[in-house]
Amino acid sequence: HDFCWVCFGRWAIHGSRTGGYYRCNRFHAQKKTKETLEAMKKEVEDNSKKRNTKYFKHVYRRYKNHSNSFKIEEALLTIMPDKMAALVASAMDKQQPVQPSLENEDVKFVKDAIRELLK
Repeated sequence: HDFCWVCFGRWAIHGSRTGGYYRCNRFHAQKKTKETLEAMKKEVEDNSKKRNTKYFKHVYRRYKNHSNSFKIEEALLTIMPDKMAALVASAMDKQQPVQPSLENEDVKFVKDAIRELLK
């Protein structure tokens, strides 16, 4: 029964590629493999951190844009009656047969649209 006392592998697989018949370098090959594996794990962790950072930035930008939009829409809600009055005045200038008012369905869409934006 021929085997290597260093690596406990079959003696038949030993040769010049493993460092010769009397010097087994398989331990060194395993060490290099372990170092390579650790380097790959570190690279995966680094890529994961980068990906998480990019995702956080994406979500934060969406949150910030939504927050800014909400502020603009709130301001729009305060000037909405003036805008609706301007729409009514414009319609009255065109001599429409039905006289619109601020409660008319023709201009109510403005109020509904702003409320929908604020949801």
